[in-house]
Amino acid sequence: MIKEKLLKDFIENSSNQHSASTLETYERYIRKFLMSWKNDLSEVTDDDIDDFLNEYEEKGYNSRTIHVIIAALHDFFSHLKYKKYISVIPTVDVEIPNHEKKLPKPLSEIKIIKLKNEAKDHLRDRAIIEVLHWTGVRVSELINIRIEDIWWDTREIWIRKGKGLKERNVIINYICKQYLIEYLDTRSDDIPYLFITKRKRPFTRQGVNKLLNKYAIKAGIKENVTPHMFRHTFITDLINKGAEEGVVADLAGHEDIKRLKDYTEVARKRKKLEYEKLH
Repeated sequence: MIKEKLLKDFIENSSNQHSASTLETYERYIRKFLMSWKNDLSEVTDDDIDDFLNEYEEKGYNSRTIHVIIAALHDFFSHLKYKKYISVIPTVDVEIPNHEKKLPKPLSEIKIIKLKNEAKDHLRDRAIIEVLHWTGVRVSELINIRIEDIWWDTREIWIRKGKGLKERNVIINYICKQYLIEYLDTRSDDIPYLFITKRKRPFTRQGVNKLLNKYAIKAGIKENVTPHMFRHTFITDLINKGAEEGVVADLAGHEDIKRLKDYTEVARKRKKLEYEKLH
């Protein structure tokens, strides 16, 4: 109820700053965020905003729409700070996407090998990298995997249904399975989550990103390595190897095959380049 009052107050106070159509658009996206956020608005962080934006990116929304959503949320939270309802504006550090559409950039095989080699003496970290590499799960899905979600006999992991996401099973290979077994053998706690920090807490998105970049720096990889890059790599590899789009969409948790268009475009251009090299 209080969220509705805050939204109404924002709309009323913004009527002289934006057109009616802009406010209508802002209200629609802000309301969707408020519906997805169950806690107090003072607890919202930039990671939570990123999670919300990722849902739209996964659904194929272009960068212009993402810009509008960020603008709407930024204005709303700026209003809340002005009204002293919150102390920090969570959208300040949110990365604004470039308007120019960029094709997905997968990790090279050499870079993945380097990352794995750097993590070889740390079973938990190596297991995280293996799961990201062989399943293509979203980081929000990775940190919510529970030990009971692993089906050891069939080498599958049940990915629970998240916000706007599709419930599914992903497949792991024997190497990934072995690292998971070895990592879990080091655990003596009763925490249900598959991956936990040294403080015995579930990982956060930010924690996984920091972990990957720690090994990227050690491996001499200059670019910022993210869980989403592993996802790009997983999907791109499947398409390049001739997997049917329906199978790829199912494994990746996409309900709409059209969301794979960027990846198929990458594969098409690569094939064209290879053809031109030979002719």
